[in-house]
Amino acid sequence: MSNMDSNFNTNNQQAVNQDNPYQQYYQQYLPDFNSSPDVGGVQTGNVRYAGFGIRFLAWLIDSFILFFLSFIIGFVFGLVFSFISFSFFSDDLFNLIASFIGYLLSFVTGLLYFTLFWSSKSQGTPGKILLGLKVVDAKGNQISYTTSLIRYLSTILSSIPLGIGYLLIIFDDKKQALHDKLASTYVIKVKK
Repeated sequence: MSNMDSNFNTNNQQAVNQDNPYQQYYQQYLPDFNSSPDVGGVQTGNVRYAGFGIRFLAWLIDSFILFFLSFIIGFVFGLVFSFISFSFFSDDLFNLIASFIGYLLSFVTGLLYFTLFWSSKSQGTPGKILLGLKVVDAKGNQISYTTSLIRYLSTILSSIPLGIGYLLIIFDDKKQALHDKLASTYVIKVKK
């Protein structure tokens, strides 16, 4: 066998042994997770966890987006209700039903916005994407919809009382808020 044939076989074997032969092309853009078995699979390595300030800025961006999205949904909801005659309802009951539906639509809009973006291939909301952040699981992978749902519902606990669950980001080594700990997620900075 010639030298060229042996190089080809060695290179070919290396490509076959890799989990993903295209990994060399996008490896430079991925976070570097070096799992250690003695810490339960939690990352230690060159991962840069996102701190409180940048996460707060991402939240502000998402809040503006959600505000306009909720405004549009509320406007359409208002138009629909203005054309429906509720003469058989009292004004108080009509206002109660309209308020309940409005709050329900607001909750569902926020729930779908965050959970679908967090569990998508982009691994973050538009605010997080703009700032180069991703939500990952303990192994650095994309989170499932169930995990993103747990994370979203846990943000309620992070908000009570006075947002103390969010302040954990400042003091935690891995910059996890309470909802991150409950869902076993991390917010990381993506290498550029």
